[in-house]
Amino acid sequence: MYTADDAHSEYFTFWITPIFSSLCVLWRHLEPIPGASDTVKKLKKLGKNVFFVTNNSSKSRKDYCIKFSQLGFEVKESEIISTAYIAALYLHERNFRGKVYLVGSKGIADELDNFGIQHTEVGVSILQ
Repeated sequence: MYTADDAHSEYFTFWITPIFSSLCVLWRHLEPIPGASDTVKKLKKLGKNVFFVTNNSSKSRKDYCIKFSQLGFEVKESEIISTAYIAALYLHERNFRGKVYLVGSKGIADELDNFGIQHTEVGVSILQ
């Protein structure tokens, strides 16, 4: 007998790599969207590489893993793509050797630290 689970599996097989934006797609107001966690689990069970993207640089990927876990999602750091991570990765891949004047948040500082990139402290202003 063809079930709803069969239909979902068949539908999900057409997706090559699902990418989710976290805010309002997986959770809203710190509450998970009903069924979102199950959908992510199902995709992973089908062998899909699932990624989570955000343009919020206030948290590091490690911090996002903690947040995802608190909301009932099983997510690896390597599955999260954030602007903070991309900025740090960009500098790392170009062998940046200077010191970054950081205008941003702790998330960017943490990602720069992960790559060993020197930076000013968060909140430091040259105008002070």
